[in-house]
Formats: sequence, structure tokens, C-alpha cells
Amino acid sequence: MTSPGILPPRPAGLGVVTCSGSGGTGDTWSNIYCIDLGTSADTPEVIAANFNKLYSDLAIGGAIFPTGWTLTNISLETGPTGGTRRFDVGQSATGGTNAGVPMAPQVAVVASHKTEFTGPSRRGRTYLGPLSNSINANGLVSAGARSAITGSFDVLRVDLRNAGRPLVVWSRTRGFMTPITATSVGGAFDTQRSRRSSLRG
Repeated sequence: MTSPGILPPRPAGLGVVTCSGSGGTGDTWSNIYCIDLGTSADTPEVIAANFNKLYSDLAIGGAIFPTGWTLTNISLETGPTGGTRRFDVGQSATGGTNAGVPMAPQVAVVASHKTEFTGPSRRGRTYLGPLSNSINANGLVSAGARSAITGSFDVLRVDLRNAGRPLVVWSRTRGFMTPITATSVGGAFDTQRSRRSSLRG
């Protein structure tokens, strides 16, 4: 019998940001990001505002959120000593500008986050959704949606980097953080299978 692997402790300065929301039917979605808190004096409120802007830009740009879906909460976890702060953001990033029939909740657009390194644990992904069928261009993600997503993540990445709190890929198995340098979006839709477990029905 092999012994279970022991994961290294979280690196000092790791911040975990969870953005979550809901739809009119009571279903939910969430995305998790990691940042290097560093030594910047930015408050949790400022960090929450950065991520609030990300989803507001994505909704306004028509990349995510069919009618009735919204960003509801942003939480920042700063480790055992810092605790977790949760911010209720209400209807600040609400679907509605993105008209169209909602796609199946498990269908997602994948934002691939790259670092300056290659190899295992050097890249990350964000599965974005729920989605409106209006971004479906003959079975592929529309060029407009892809541009809106990459542009919104570019703004977030620059804002966090300039504040001394870069967006990072965190390897749970290797125990290190690597700053994200670019985000890209492919043309194919993907499936976030774990999203099914959060659906009511």
C-alpha cells in the first residue's frame, strides 16, 4: 500500500479569489483565481473591485451571462491568519445585454492563462459561463466574444500587476506561484462537467 502524497503548504502571500453568481432559476456558477498578495497595501475592497470590473466588462461585452444570470459575490481568502472577506456585489454584472437563448449550463468558454515558463503546473484555465447562444458562430465561439474575453483579462492582469498583486497560476502539488503573462481563448466550446452538480433539477 502506498502512502498518500502530502501536498506542500500554501506559499506565503497566496490570495484565493472566488467569484460566484446565480441565475433566475436558482442555479449557480463560480470561478476561482489566485493572486500573489506580495507586500502591496491594496485593501480587499480594491481587489474585489478589480474582479467585479472583469465580470462587468465580460457581461457588457456580450461574452457571458444570458438574461437572468449575474455575479453575486466575490470572496478573498488570505490564508489561516488573514481569514476570508466576502463582498456582496448584487446586480453589478447582470446578464441581459447578451440576448439569446441560454446554452446548456455545462457549456463553457475556456480562457487559457499562460506564464513565461513551460511544463507541468505552468498554465491555468478559467471555464467561463453560463453562456448565451448569441456567441455561437456556427458551432464555434464568436470572434467578438473571444476578443472581449481576452481584452477583459488583459485589463485585470495589468491592474493587478501594477498594484503589486499579480494574477498567478498556483500549483497545489509543487507549492509555487507563477505570474500569468497572457490569456488566450480558443474557438471551440468546452464542457465544465463539475458545473452539473450545482444545478437544481
